[in-house]
Amino acid sequence: MPPIQVPLRPCGPACFGPWLALLGTLLWAALPAAEEAARRHYDIPAGAAVVTLKRAAHQGGLEIVYSAAVVEGVQTQPVAGEFTPREALERMVAHTPLKLFPDPRTGALSIIRSADAPPRPSSQPQPKTKPKTNAMATKPRTLLTVLAAFTSGVLAAQTLPATATKDDPVQLSPFVVNTETQQGWLANETLAGMRIRTDLKDAGAAIDVLTEQFLNDVGAVDMNQALKYVVNMQVSDFADTFNNAAWFSAPYLSRGIVGSTVMTDFFLNGSVPIDRYSTDNLTMLRGPNSILFGIGSPSGIVGASSKRAQMSQNLYSVRFMADTFQSARTELDVSRVVLRNRLAFRLAAVASDQHTDQKPSLNRRNSLYGTVTFKPFSRTSITVNAERGIYDRYFPANNLVADAYTPWVKAGKPTINFVTGKGMTGGSTTKGQFPTAVGSGLQNVSGGSYLTFIDGSNLPIMDWRNMGRGALWSEMVTAGNPGSGLILAADRGSMNNIPFTRDNTIIDLRAAPFGGFNTNDLVYSSRSVFIEQNLARDLDLELAWNQFNQDYIFHRNLGQGGAAVNVDPNEVLPNGAPNPYVGMPYIETGTGGSAPRRTREAREYTAKRATLSYKLDLDRHKIFRQFGFGNYRFAGLYQDSGNDQKLVASRYVNVTPLPGNPTATPLNQQVNRLNRRYYLQPGESSYRLFNYNQTPQAASVPGATVNGPIRFEERASDEAPRNNQQSTKSMVGAVQSSWWQAQPGYFRITALYGMRQDKQADRSQAFVRQASGEYAGPFTHFDNLDQYGTWGPLVGFTANTKTYNVTFRPISQLRLFYNFSDIFRASAANFFDVFGNPLRPTIGKTKDYGVKLDLWGERIFLTATKFETGIVDTPQDNTGAVRGPVNDIYNAISRPDLILERPFSYRNDISTGYEFSLNASLTNNWRARVTFGTQKTIPTAGFDDWVVYFGQNRASWQARATTPLLTPSAGYATVADAIAIADVRLRDARAVNGVQPRDQRMRNATFNTSYTFSEGRFKSVRLGGGFQWASRNVIGYARDSVGNLDTGKRFWGANRFSTDASIGYSRKIFRGKINWDVQVNVYNLLGTDPLLARLAVDDGSGKPNVVLRYTQTRQYAQLTNSFKF
Repeated sequence: MPPIQVPLRPCGPACFGPWLALLGTLLWAALPAAEEAARRHYDIPAGAAVVTLKRAAHQGGLEIVYSAAVVEGVQTQPVAGEFTPREALERMVAHTPLKLFPDPRTGALSIIRSADAPPRPSSQPQPKTKPKTNAMATKPRTLLTVLAAFTSGVLAAQTLPATATKDDPVQLSPFVVNTETQQGWLANETLAGMRIRTDLKDAGAAIDVLTEQFLNDVGAVDMNQALKYVVNMQVSDFADTFNNAAWFSAPYLSRGIVGSTVMTDFFLNGSVPIDRYSTDNLTMLRGPNSILFGIGSPSGIVGASSKRAQMSQNLYSVRFMADTFQSARTELDVSRVVLRNRLAFRLAAVASDQHTDQKPSLNRRNSLYGTVTFKPFSRTSITVNAERGIYDRYFPANNLVADAYTPWVKAGKPTINFVTGKGMTGGSTTKGQFPTAVGSGLQNVSGGSYLTFIDGSNLPIMDWRNMGRGALWSEMVTAGNPGSGLILAADRGSMNNIPFTRDNTIIDLRAAPFGGFNTNDLVYSSRSVFIEQNLARDLDLELAWNQFNQDYIFHRNLGQGGAAVNVDPNEVLPNGAPNPYVGMPYIETGTGGSAPRRTREAREYTAKRATLSYKLDLDRHKIFRQFGFGNYRFAGLYQDSGNDQKLVASRYVNVTPLPGNPTATPLNQQVNRLNRRYYLQPGESSYRLFNYNQTPQAASVPGATVNGPIRFEERASDEAPRNNQQSTKSMVGAVQSSWWQAQPGYFRITALYGMRQDKQADRSQAFVRQASGEYAGPFTHFDNLDQYGTWGPLVGFTANTKTYNVTFRPISQLRLFYNFSDIFRASAANFFDVFGNPLRPTIGKTKDYGVKLDLWGERIFLTATKFETGIVDTPQDNTGAVRGPVNDIYNAISRPDLILERPFSYRNDISTGYEFSLNASLTNNWRARVTFGTQKTIPTAGFDDWVVYFGQNRASWQARATTPLLTPSAGYATVADAIAIADVRLRDARAVNGVQPRDQRMRNATFNTSYTFSEGRFKSVRLGGGFQWASRNVIGYARDSVGNLDTGKRFWGANRFSTDASIGYSRKIFRGKINWDVQVNVYNLLGTDPLLARLAVDDGSGKPNVVLRYTQTRQYAQLTNSFKF
């Protein structure tokens, strides 16, 4: 494949002007603090020395040598304020058995017992037996030492005693983040830089870590609730394609790009979002990082680390949550020590039923997680994790229900009767001969067979072909040329989505029209093993294995955006009998010809990897004054992973030829689908009494002579089965280096360079649709699926990607960084373009420029970043508007074999913007977090292949131009009409190239704060609050005089704004044995109107006419009760 150039805008001198000004301001603010670089801000509460000394080492950026046996059982004093490292440690160990001892040669600080002899001075002869030292201590080493460690490290480790001794050092694995170093809302460590524990401030990339304390304060329990607090990231703005993706993955938006790479311990999570019950904090990496994943989305990742057992103390916690939407959640977390510092286990469980203001709604998760850690030797750790759970959801109706009732009312509530001729054209007694002109309030159900069963009744299945129903709003306006005051025909269809208003609604506007019958029921399990081995001093190996399985059943009774409340104007049923439902509103699964279907998918992700980490200190060897040879952290990774997918889909269809249809009508034709209808009783707003597995049979279709009974059977007549296998072998090499040490722990230059190679191989089975219109093989299970398809060739490719960044610290408080990463994203083997070809891979590149600043003794940490991302050939699942009329053509000309089931398009983008975040611990009790971001994604190309497709097929379409459509409407009755609409929609899809896309909100901001009273009447009371804001979005464009989109004249939606508040209280109960915390969070405190504009089209005079609206969450409150002991 020839190299693909990713377009990135060149950055000339003008780009750096604002940054130079900002840099000057930051330098001015930081210089006064540089005079006291040796003094740091400490905020360490009283606690176990084994924990607080780790925090002191991190906050002070220094080396502390001590053994676990020496500090065991000691409680240190609290320290808060600005001190030198020695002053802080002396205050901590005051009035304890511990004593501070500085090494006279290296300056390293050691912790000893007061009664113990001090460590041997470095000037004295060393004993023959090498003493054990803390893992943080450093010595020069040679290549021979390293090679010897590889051959002898593991064997040497096995000779160590199986129980702890007084001299056992405190060693921290480089593959695990120590959450105990977190300071309230500010995290200090991350694995998201190079898969090795790194100081977050030294990571030259856009990384946000939401700590446990922050997530507790805002009441977020999973990644979907947490993402709204991250700059330039969000779960959804209710885009159709985005919500469809949510059924098959865990998607999010980052820097204007859709991503779905969600990982726990750097293993894929499938469709299951990260939940806090089993993980520690949340890490959001914006933009690609080749070291973490070479094959993935340019948008970055959302990741977390699994909880691990506590090795030195028992922990128990229970949490109960409930909200005013009747949600309920219970969490249990138990960590038990079996052999201190040797063997421990942890169990966590969650039972959660989350609801929203939509009725009904459900997001249920019941899961159990367990982990065991065993340290048979002081340098060996074995951890085994296992999780199993269910994740069940109702399909959210993000669009308000379309109103096909009010137009009928405005037309005078007309009724028709083909038996008596009432309301029929000229008194006709022929079905379908009734007025459907603009303003009539009536519409023909279908010109082809429309088999319908009425749930909740005793009526038989009937063919509602040529029967009437209430008109949609599109049937109430006349189409014409823009500028004449008439709406364009291609835009009139958008009026079908006009919803009820508060003034005319006959249902609850927040109702989910299909109740609990659009569902995804998922079962998942995950198993992992981690073996961490310290081979030699600063040389560590991790071996890891994971298997993740998920199996879901998706009942889809309606497509996104297709729900409408219709009305039945027929005085008689299709069989001529009186209609008991005349004039009643109803909801139907077949609106738009979708009809119910069932999809089942199974996925298995497997991965095994080996990661090697080596830390080399050469900075002791000075070249000139403070300039040494530097410190280095080397990392190497090999991973072998697999991804297997099986999918089957089915519908209930008629398998008996019907009169008026071709003898051998394929089963996948729309006329054979079974639609289901439910008439709304007074006070009802949703479909009820639906059971997908109970489908009645019909002895005959009234009004027609049929040989034998009409049979409905579940058949694989819908989507083609899938059986895909993918394997990837990855190798990564990275080095992080630090030079120019100004003082201990402070290097002026830190750089990272990493390269990755991924070799991926895919193969898929092709399944051929039979002449009957269905696929052979199973459709409710996966048994013997591979016997019914033909395996295609093994398709392989190799992707080479890289990441590099550099951080410069002119003064200790200020860091300037630059980051570059490219990425190669392989497209899913089971999706195709409009020609049926496998999708091309996506190429992406990102450049970040930024500053990081510590102010006020490290109480304030600020990050500012400018990013540029270029992407080529991103697959887009956004072809529905274009392929809709194309498929209407194929249905009309009886060519179901040409139906475009789900072809993707391609798009090239350039995304640019700025990101600002600030974390502040203003006092020991007061925390604040502020973010602000801008993002602008400009498509530079899109739908190019569809232009070619239209050109190749236009002649065959035009040859059947007069053929009537199966589901006609006003101004849309023949193939010629469908061709015209398809042409306009393709032009519209390409017209947005080069301009801001619809729906994107260019600016966003968040603010959160929390204050805890430490004395007085309100002691232990905690108050918090914040807001989330996003700028207005483009919801449509006007049209010019010839009907093309005028992208220079935009229709704007409204800003999004929501405020939150919280109050909490903590205290010890039961004689101080239990820590109790209660908190109330109120969301959308000001009650911002939940109805927002989403889509608008030109009414023919340059003004917005049609608005499709969706809702935000209304005001609600959440109560949390936590108990820890």
